[in-house]
Amino acid sequence: MTVDWQRLRTWSGNGARLPEVIRRLGAGDESARQRAYRFLVGETVSDGTVLSEAAPYVAAEVLGVLGDWAGPNLALGLALLGDVDRAEAVPGLTVAVGTVRGDLQSVARRVVEDAHPVYAGLLDHPDPEVRVAAREVLSGFTLRRDDAERALREAAERTDDAEERAALRTALRDLDEWNVLSRAESVEPGPVASLRKERIDRRRRPSHGYLSPPVTRPRPGPLWRTRHRLVGVLTRWMHGRPC
Repeated sequence: MTVDWQRLRTWSGNGARLPEVIRRLGAGDESARQRAYRFLVGETVSDGTVLSEAAPYVAAEVLGVLGDWAGPNLALGLALLGDVDRAEAVPGLTVAVGTVRGDLQSVARRVVEDAHPVYAGLLDHPDPEVRVAAREVLSGFTLRRDDAERALREAAERTDDAEERAALRTALRDLDEWNVLSRAESVEPGPVASLRKERIDRRRRPSHGYLSPPVTRPRPGPLWRTRHRLVGVLTRWMHGRPC
């Protein structure tokens, strides 16, 4: 897929730098990949909101090269994909990535979740950091929830490691909880925000210390909803849409 990165709007301007930053995410040392991760999150998806039309293109680009990345870089690439999949997009933006066309949020999630065989294969990766990151991505699926559940169950059935089996079963429970609360979020967003905070806290534990905690939105309330609307207006203005 050929992408005109210069024409893609990001939070601070255009996407001209994104391919090079993605390369640093996949090939850099710890300091370089952490800086690359923070840059990509800040330009495309932050505070739990997809901020720019570049987000699904970044996800597609990462997926295209993910197989060439080593353990820690691969784990952080998966973390970025999970951030894109779980974030919400402001309404009113339509994008097309390859043959996938639709509203920004649906396309971003389709790009990430259509690659479910990739994550399923990584559940058996020799690097434990990568296995954890693959579980994190799959446990946040919504559009392809059944595929994620199948992958996690099959991995739990074939492993001989009791600790690994327990972690996979926890991911299955997370998947169920995420989908139940995501459906309820249209009525009351608080529970999903609480679940997202719980997952961040879990990532900060020593066994998950390799992952940079995703930048998440504050607990929803009147100020958050006002901010969300303003972000929507600003994002549509950046893309030349009527406000």
